[in-house]
This record gives sequence, structure tokens and C-alpha cells, in this order.
Amino acid sequence: MAKRFTDTEKYKDSWFVDLEPNEKLLFYYLIDSVDNAGFYEISFRHISFHLGITKDEILGAIKGLSRGLLGAEKPIEKGSKIYLKNFLQHQKIFPLNPYNAFHKSALKIFNENIEFVSSYDFLKNISVIGAKTKDKKIIETVDTNLLKFLKEEMGLTSPLVKGLVIVKEKGEVEEKGKVFGKFENLLKISKLEIELKNSFTWKETVCRNISETGVKISIEEIDDRITQFIKTISGDGEEEKDLKDAKKHFNRWLMKEITNISNGKRDSKEQTGASAAYRAKTAERLGIVSTC
Repeated sequence: MAKRFTDTEKYKDSWFVDLEPNEKLLFYYLIDSVDNAGFYEISFRHISFHLGITKDEILGAIKGLSRGLLGAEKPIEKGSKIYLKNFLQHQKIFPLNPYNAFHKSALKIFNENIEFVSSYDFLKNISVIGAKTKDKKIIETVDTNLLKFLKEEMGLTSPLVKGLVIVKEKGEVEEKGKVFGKFENLLKISKLEIELKNSFTWKETVCRNISETGVKISIEEIDDRITQFIKTISGDGEEEKDLKDAKKHFNRWLMKEITNISNGKRDSKEQTGASAAYRAKTAERLGIVSTC
């Protein structure tokens, strides 16, 4: 059974003191019912069953709690999402640490709700800070905000920093040279393309993973996609990249591309005849029915 922290100081908080009885009741219910990130998917039936209040009373209570909720300002329907502000802080999981197993579960939920996160500065700016150690050496760190971290998970940015830092005593670190903050195996983009195309075992794994989604793709088509991927990241201003990081980035990028083709999504540039034709040809090659 999951357990949640409670703050006894809330009874001195003028905001809480001024809440109506149903609003306080719903507030208690949400603390116990939100997921590990702080989201709650509205179920009038469940709330009414557990609290003994009507749908109108529930809607009134949500409105009364709006200062402490995100999403409450929008029309509330069955299945709507709301977010309990300051939940992470009160549950002692703030800032978020991607190297902590419990925090990872919260980050996964945020990733699943990235559109909601993108709508609120409060969520976008949640701190994500942590360090991964091995043999008393910090080998990877992250210090960013939630939205940037989630975009990295989708392959759009990379906040991870690899370096050589020795942990001497608690609270002390020793930098080795001037390498902290740099990747250990950076490759020029032109060299990176060659290395990716020469990674045959990895490309076979990519093909197998893609085939599990029901899409047919060959090694030759993976090479074509690598070329397109290199053009994309070069256009984004990247000049060097770690090979291992590039492989992960490519995997996410390719899955997103295939999903977009499957769903017939096109941006403004892709509305041109040439781009539409290219996308249609790609969809045909990958065995996808395209709406282009």
C-alpha cells in the first residue's frame, strides 16, 4: 500500500484555512489519489463514491482549489487531467533525480503528459538534477529543467554531461584536468555518419525493433535514414556528438518519424509537393499506408 507524506503546517496556511469543507475533503482525496508525479484523471464516479458528494459539488470544489491545481481553469469532464501543485516538494521527491528509481517513475509519467507539461511554466521549470557515479567517479550529470529533460528523452536535446570527477570525501570533488562538462568520445558529424553506417550489429537491432511495430525496413533504408538524421542534427547546429548518445538519439528520432508518417502528420514545409512526394515514397518503402 502506497504511503504519502502530509504537512501539518497546512492548518496554519490561510489558503487552506479559507477553503470550504468540500474543498478540503477533495484536497485530502487528491493527495492520496494522484499518481507518482502528481496527476489525477478525473472520475466523478470514484470521487462521489469515496467522498459522498455530487458532480456539481465536485466541480465547485475543483474551482475552489484552483490556486493549488493546474488544469482546473479549463472545462472539467470525465477523463480530464489536473495536476496537484507542490506535490513533489511535499512528497520529498524534489528536485527530480533521473538516477533515482522512484523519481524515474515520476519522470516517465511526466513524459507521457508532455503536452500538459508544456502548457504550464510551473511544470516546465521543475528542476531535474542528479549525478551518476561509478567507482567513486561522477561519470554523468544532469542539471536542467523538466521540459528540456523530457525533450532529451524524445531525442530533441541532450542535457547529460559526461566528465571525469573523483569523489574524495563527502561533499568534496576533484576535477581531473579540464574535461568536466565534455563528452568523452565526441565525433565530428561527418565522421559520426560513417561510424553509424558501419555499426552493422546496431543497425540490425534497429531493424528488429522497428519490425516489432509492424513496419518493414531494410538495412539500406536505415542508411538512408541515418543520412537524413545527420542532416537534421546538423541543421540544428550540432557539430560533434558522442557515438553512443547519437545511437540513442537516432532510435528515438526514427520512431518519431515513423509514427508521424503512420499518422499522416505534416508540418508547414511538408505541405509542398516535393516533400509530400518524398514522405509518400518513404511511407510506401516502409510498408506504411500514408495519407500524404
